Amino acid sequence: MKSFVSLLSIPLVFLLLSCRPVPKAIRPIEVVPQPYRITEKDAPDFILKSSTPVIISDSTMLPAVEQLRRTTKMNLPVSFSQNLPTGKKAIILQYNPALDSLTTEGYTLTIDQNQVLVQSSGTAGLFYAVETIRQLLPVTVEKDTLPALALPAVEITDKPRFSWRGMHLDVSRHFMPVDFIKKYIDYLAMHKLNVFHWHLVDGIGWRIEIKSHPELTKWGAWRVVKPGKKPWQDFEIWKPGDNRPKYGGFYTQKQIKEVVAYAKKRFVTVVPEIELPGHSEVVLQCYPQLLCKDKNGKRLPNNGVYCASNPASYKLLEDVIDEVVKLFPSQYIHIGGDEVNKSNWKKCASCQKLMREKHLTPDGLQSYFINHFDKYLKSKGRKLIGWHEILQGKLSPTASIMYWGGADGVKRVLDKGHPVVLATGSHLYFNHPQSLSNNEPEAFNGGYSSLKKVYNYEPLPKGATQTEASRLMGVEACLWTEYVPDVKRLEYMVFPRIAALSEISWQQKGTKTGSNSGRKWHECCTAIKHSTSTTHQVPTGPSSIFRLTRKIRS
Repeated sequence: MKSFVSLLSIPLVFLLLSCRPVPKAIRPIEVVPQPYRITEKDAPDFILKSSTPVIISDSTMLPAVEQLRRTTKMNLPVSFSQNLPTGKKAIILQYNPALDSLTTEGYTLTIDQNQVLVQSSGTAGLFYAVETIRQLLPVTVEKDTLPALALPAVEITDKPRFSWRGMHLDVSRHFMPVDFIKKYIDYLAMHKLNVFHWHLVDGIGWRIEIKSHPELTKWGAWRVVKPGKKPWQDFEIWKPGDNRPKYGGFYTQKQIKEVVAYAKKRFVTVVPEIELPGHSEVVLQCYPQLLCKDKNGKRLPNNGVYCASNPASYKLLEDVIDEVVKLFPSQYIHIGGDEVNKSNWKKCASCQKLMREKHLTPDGLQSYFINHFDKYLKSKGRKLIGWHEILQGKLSPTASIMYWGGADGVKRVLDKGHPVVLATGSHLYFNHPQSLSNNEPEAFNGGYSSLKKVYNYEPLPKGATQTEASRLMGVEACLWTEYVPDVKRLEYMVFPRIAALSEISWQQKGTKTGSNSGRKWHECCTAIKHSTSTTHQVPTGPSSIFRLTRKIRS
């Protein structure tokens, strides 16, 4: 158990790095995630130098070129040409419409001693090919600037299984700085993940600047620190003039634009989450006039749920959405919608009146509220996605679902007829402990997700029909931060499970071997140990990563 815990403490990027410190005759080429098809050739390596030209045919290929330059630490010269060079060592990026069956994120990579040829039908595919090249380079390139780099002779054909391959991050409960958000996006890109689900709003912290409602960050971005209490216990917003200690932070609109632009260059889409109608205690402390009232006009206790009969609730959220869609070009906007406490609606005189007029149950009132914003987002050219509880009542058929329940409920959600992203809580909640060791740091006690459990997860349930399978957009792992106070703990919780997530989101169904993955990740860590100043231990044997626990709980 000690060796496992030590492995997970290893700083980060390392699980994706190249693992070829010995001749390839001894060790096969291995990449995370495993490519669709990989064939190592018995031929000399391609030697890459700072003078090696990169030949492109279109300026849209430049993001891949810039990533290659960052990876190699070489300012490789770039030239534009529509023709393949002959007799000249070069790296060549090409669009090939004939590869559209691989999707725009798929690619082919052919390396011999004379050239590196990357082909794809889209810009993302070229970028992901460069991320694969990164893993084929000597591991020391991540630390040192080298005069020459060897790439093995190989042929790779690759394509992703799912179009949505995501990582979530809750910055409401504990705030993370902008520089780390960018690093987090780099981690996603390295693993060929393409969606960053930015959980900007929750009950105890509002993290996005909204200029039309400045109180949301002037007050709502800060909470009073109360000794001996968890952040969510007796939560109270902090206001200027309060001498008690505070905690918090928020992202300005300028910072958000920087993050979105940074992610775009790495082919990561940033999907923001703005909670409604629940998980909004912080908003209702800023604007208590949005609380429900009883028959005597007295405000009901703050249970984090907007008054669904108050036009001002809708107006505030429409104002927020108006600014959000200008900041985030993503097709989807996440509206939360989970764990809505409907008790105030049952006591609220005006909500009861609305329910009688519209012939609604409390679940129906929830749908009434959510469907309003489904229509509003469509008027802005966007789509609504929310946690699976938005299925309560009668949900708009155009809404999409993010499912966070157990694996046994996936088929029931797919049966509902909506597009679905699986953030399956039994397997893909990275805030859960990843071992049963007594040395495991404090974590949310709602489950257990070892590396092996994540890697072995098959998202599509047995017996799913072809129609149900077509509704599955992809998978996403969540990291809620109740017990993740800082970057160090966050990285501990993410790694190495993000590598397993990349495998299940990228590899085609039925192609995982399992036997190589433990060795692959272990060897990467071993190489890092010898190429960095880290003092962390790594496992002592190739199978140690898969010997995670004394028992496995489902």
